[in-house]
Amino acid sequence: MKKQFISKENILIVDDNPETLSVLTEILGEHGFNVRTAIDFDIAINSALKFVPDLILMDVSLPGIDGFEACQIIKKTNDLMDVPVIFLTGKTDIIAKIKGFNSGGVDYITKPYANEEIIARIKTHIGIKQERERFYALTKATSEGIIIHNNGLIVDINPAFEKMMKCCRKKIIHKHLKDIFSPQSIKTITKRKNMKKACDEIEEIRYDDVQIIAEIRTESIRYQGKSLNMIAFRDISDNIRLKRENIELRQYCSADRLDNEENLSFDVKGSVSIKKFVGENLTLSDAVSLFEEKYINHILTLNNGRKNKTAKALGIDPRTLYNKISKNSNNNKPIKKKKLKRKD
Repeated sequence: MKKQFISKENILIVDDNPETLSVLTEILGEHGFNVRTAIDFDIAINSALKFVPDLILMDVSLPGIDGFEACQIIKKTNDLMDVPVIFLTGKTDIIAKIKGFNSGGVDYITKPYANEEIIARIKTHIGIKQERERFYALTKATSEGIIIHNNGLIVDINPAFEKMMKCCRKKIIHKHLKDIFSPQSIKTITKRKNMKKACDEIEEIRYDDVQIIAEIRTESIRYQGKSLNMIAFRDISDNIRLKRENIELRQYCSADRLDNEENLSFDVKGSVSIKKFVGENLTLSDAVSLFEEKYINHILTLNNGRKNKTAKALGIDPRTLYNKISKNSNNNKPIKKKKLKRKD
């Protein structure tokens, strides 16, 4: 059955004690919450998947699967992983609380319940959830990858970061920055921690070990009621690649295999030169194809060593270059040049 999302704030209470369910339903109903109940985890998970709640109150001592294990299953379920779970328990020992937090719970309410405490805790965690949803909606439209972290522990990421780094939000949340970034990247991020406009070119490591070059911006933000840190990434890998290819093209222009750079200048819809192509970010291979017929006759005069060097500089297979040279040599005449009309 298709999932439905209820617009009114609604609470799912999971407890096998009918009296507890009755009391909590009355308290929450008086404060305007829409309340649903379940006496075990099987009923609860089916109800939650049908109508995704804003928050779950979970008794620790459930029949069959206990509340901690039930919470772990909820946090591994895509449609429910962001729903906050508050545990209901009579236990006050620290070990039980740590176990609850480690299983994915956000808070504890201990018996006997105080009405004001229950409402305050529920409103706090629903507010945090809504704040996170607003952040997610705002960052979904940006092309920048964004990470929210708390002293290195990843709290949230946006869809652009998932796409950029080829990772899954569910798997990356709660990991540490050092689990996905290189030591040098961590050093750069830490150095820029509290600067609102800070940009560096750094290498980031994806899970498949493929590197990208990114420009980063870091700043402190208020998120989920806490002061956390945001890192925004802009992928500039293509820009860097173009710059490197243009450097190679400039080096090619100055090589002694050309009489001079001016010999490459000719008219195509006006005055066009190799410098103009470089200025327009034309890649080496694209620019070379335009000038091939102009310099091929010069290449015929090169020895094999220089031919290999030339082919490498052009980014083409030396055999391709040799084939063209052999074809030209067999004809015993220079390659016919195209006549280009000049526009006065």
